[in-house]
Amino acid sequence: MHPDITAVRATIDGSAQDVGVHPRNGAGYYVIEVPEGSESFTVELLVDGDVVPGSEETRAFPERTPN
Repeated sequence: MHPDITAVRATIDGSAQDVGVHPRNGAGYYVIEVPEGSESFTVELLVDGDVVPGSEETRAFPERTPN
């Protein structure tokens, strides 16, 4: 992700948390843990605590079939 991004805001099951970005080889990476059973999560990119307009992205999980 762009080097100006300082964090992401992850919203999982209605609870939002700002997660820091870890720089590596000129890019930024973040890690979040999505609890089993969550249907989706949303992330927004942040620069110094401000949401980057248009950065909201939601990821949905397909239904999981028990083994």
